[in-house]
Amino acid sequence: MKKISALLILLILCGQAAGPKQLPPGVSIIQLIANPEKYNGQTVTVIGFMTIAFESDMLYLSHEDYQHAIVPNAVWFERNPSIMADSERLDMNYVEIVGTFTTDTIGFGLGRPGVGGIKNIRSAVLQSELKHPIAERFANTHKKH
Repeated sequence: MKKISALLILLILCGQAAGPKQLPPGVSIIQLIANPEKYNGQTVTVIGFMTIAFESDMLYLSHEDYQHAIVPNAVWFERNPSIMADSERLDMNYVEIVGTFTTDTIGFGLGRPGVGGIKNIRSAVLQSELKHPIAERFANTHKKH
């Protein structure tokens, strides 16, 4: 009985140590813009409308902000091979990215618009397509019941 109890305690402790990976804290683009110094150097999870374009890779608060070029409502992001491999799906859609927020300039000292950007991106995941918003799936599910 003592062996089973010891094994059970060991499994519980190991399970807690090797538990599921937690995403860094979720923040909104609004929080990053309002308090850039608070998040500078922090790993964050943020969702926004992603545009991938030459020297203009941006994560906007919304599609409307992109359409009307409201750049103060956006942060830049640093491309990586993973984003470029999936760029057709991610570009012009709502994307969740996990990376390090910085108020520093990137590249060759070029100034970027806004208060900062996301670098060292660990993941970029499609959250909602502009042409087929995620809310449509929920609306269709509720209609069937």
